[in-house]
Amino acid sequence: MLTQAFGMPRGGAPDGFDDDDGHRWEDWFDAAKQHGVVTGYGGGTEVRPDAVITRDNVSLLLVRLFDLPPSDVDAFSDDDGSS
Repeated sequence: MLTQAFGMPRGGAPDGFDDDDGHRWEDWFDAAKQHGVVTGYGGGTEVRPDAVITRDNVSLLLVRLFDLPPSDVDAFSDDDGSS
């Protein structure tokens, strides 16, 4: 869904990760890596497709998808120490 909404064609992207072969979202992960939305773990070789996604992860995806600028605003009181 995100690949379509943001104009990232699924399929045709190089295999970006070693740990998602055959996963149902493999082509999304590959397209997202090709467009710089997902960079991976373990030096960029792992996407950990079945790991729980955290609020930090979702925030980072949205920043990259929307190409948002950095902000000094601390809008939430429960995120102290988060990256």
